[in-house]
Amino acid sequence: MEKSNTSKKNANAELLRLIAMCMIIMLHALDKGDSLAKIYEGHTVNACIAWFLEALSAPAVNIFMLLSGYYLSKSRFKLGRLIELVAMTLFYSVGALLVCIPLGIDSLKGRSFNDLLYYFFPIHNRLYWFMTVYIVIFLFTPLINRGIAALNKWQHGTVIVMLLIYASVFKSFLPGRFEPDDRGFSFLWLLTVYIIGAYYRNYGFGRITGSTGGGVLLYIICSLCVFAEEVLIQIVNGKTGHLMWALEVSYDYNHILLLGSAVGLFAAFMNRREKKESISRVICALSPMALGIYLAHENLSIRYDWQGWLGVKDILSLNPAVFVLRLLLAVAAVFICGIAIDFIRMKLFDLIVSLCKDSAPGRAITDFNRKMNEN
Repeated sequence: MEKSNTSKKNANAELLRLIAMCMIIMLHALDKGDSLAKIYEGHTVNACIAWFLEALSAPAVNIFMLLSGYYLSKSRFKLGRLIELVAMTLFYSVGALLVCIPLGIDSLKGRSFNDLLYYFFPIHNRLYWFMTVYIVIFLFTPLINRGIAALNKWQHGTVIVMLLIYASVFKSFLPGRFEPDDRGFSFLWLLTVYIIGAYYRNYGFGRITGSTGGGVLLYIICSLCVFAEEVLIQIVNGKTGHLMWALEVSYDYNHILLLGSAVGLFAAFMNRREKKESISRVICALSPMALGIYLAHENLSIRYDWQGWLGVKDILSLNPAVFVLRLLLAVAAVFICGIAIDFIRMKLFDLIVSLCKDSAPGRAITDFNRKMNEN
């Protein structure tokens, strides 16, 4: 029974990972497709729909880090996983360039040597900002996880509260924006969310999020509040010219409401019951490709083009039903294509790993892991 429960909980988490990736695709379709227009500038219905979809999807990055904290906080450090993350990033940054040039999608014309460094050193150059921060956090996990393990429940919770006060609470409620405000695109914020995910693994979140219904309710309430705050700020700004600084502040990853919606959806899925073992197996087979979907559709060669290819560029004038349908179909298309591409990448990487497993580098990695994880 214990093994079965663990399997089901993993399937729930992996399903959430896949849904979060769909949410990220939606964010990129809305933003880079120019659908996030000011509500008072026309196309009011579709603009409101776009901002509401943005509110529903914006917790995705925080969800990924909650999942990372849940899993990695109890995991041993694996050098092979670090190498895989870097190799994945290079596969998509360099690989996409090599594929897109012959197809005429991208070109080296006018590119300087420094421009090319973005492709060959994507982590250092923040070509994918999330991968840069995530890999840095991964490097710190031996230190972070041992620190978490040394804390009791009160200490762990107190650390989270102090971090939230500094990184989220003040910026969420004060009538001004701090300078600089990283908006949650930073090591500090993702580390904070990681520590929250670890707390859930150890202690749970209490009564409100102790059931699927409670988690869903928290997600819906916080998402509605995020949307309502944005609409109100836009209306005030449109009529008075004030609050320009506050536009989109509620959609910052380190806004407390956005964190609340992420925590709600995370808890809802972690408390969810699985129905069929066969479905769980499919979910767990697909979920390792979620990160590949992100790297595929956000590579620099097509980052601002696929919205036009899939018909979600400048579509605010469409019928609202058609507007939403176009967005959903685009998300599905990117998701399916990303799964197909990353399936090939995974098979290629599996082949390389199998060839290197008993080699000197493979044995060196095993020895490194053993030393890194010694008490």
